Amino acid sequence: MTARTGLYLSAALLAACAATPRESTWEPLFDGETFQGWYAYQGGELPNDAWHIEDGAIVALSGRGEIVTDASYGDFELEFSWRVSEGANSGVFYRVDEAAEQVHHVGLGYQILDNVGQGGRPLTEQAGACYGVVPASPDVTRPAGEWNSAAIEVRGDRVAHRLNGRVVAEFVLGSDAWLQAVANGPMKSHPRFGRAPSGPIALQNYHGHTVAYRDLRIRRIPDVGMFGPGRGR
Repeated sequence: MTARTGLYLSAALLAACAATPRESTWEPLFDGETFQGWYAYQGGELPNDAWHIEDGAIVALSGRGEIVTDASYGDFELEFSWRVSEGANSGVFYRVDEAAEQVHHVGLGYQILDNVGQGGRPLTEQAGACYGVVPASPDVTRPAGEWNSAAIEVRGDRVAHRLNGRVVAEFVLGSDAWLQAVANGPMKSHPRFGRAPSGPIALQNYHGHTVAYRDLRIRRIPDVGMFGPGRGR
């Protein structure tokens, strides 16, 4: 290969690399002080009787009602921290559709739970699970009152849930295993469950338990063909 040919190849390679989509930078979803970028599910002002901000965290109160982000996300990586009171039950939902009566009728749920205080629940309903469908294992939750770190990664039809540095749930949307799990679980009565290509992020306050969230940040993942077809942005 001549030096001239090598130069052309190097230039072509650089051009290809420049054209390759790259993961975007991290963006905060919560500034620690205000509800900027959030609103009450299906419309409404914040704070309200279900949510407020305390000590740099978004806190669910004794009322009921979900909150969602202004922006929608298809493929993304989301990181956050959560803390529950004893016996508390909540969730972080993604690819939500506000046309649904409840966030969990369409959106996929990262289960937030005091596993000890809610002892006896199936693995598909424990912290880190895709609620009602994919079990979480191992149990690496910290005691009620302590902060847990969590992450959700969605690349096309591939999804992973992490909890305190461990992958606790992985699944492929639309696979035979996924479809069977949905058909045999509590989401079977919601035909649009898990089918939205994109949607806002939602924090659940369905049970009236005290739950806190902080350090929420997200980055969009472009369709780079790593695991399958990308979804809507």
